[in-house]
Amino acid sequence: MKGLREKGAVIARLSDRDYTAELRKTSAEIEAKQAQLKLLKLGARKEEIELARTQVAKAEELARFADGYQVRDKLQYEQRLISMS
Repeated sequence: MKGLREKGAVIARLSDRDYTAELRKTSAEIEAKQAQLKLLKLGARKEEIELARTQVAKAEELARFADGYQVRDKLQYEQRLISMS
């Protein structure tokens, strides 16, 4: 008879390619998170602390600079040397 197969013969194969790729991706993400956790548990390095201090100092300087502009603009507005836009 046409169309009959032997008992136990493979009639279809399911691909696990997508699942395998997703598993590899998830495993890599887990490893990365574990490494990040390990670094966090060890604490910040001296270089990271110094960089953070430098960034804070720079932000504070920019804030002072902006405050100076605000004071100057307010005085000029009060003296009617500039208008509000």
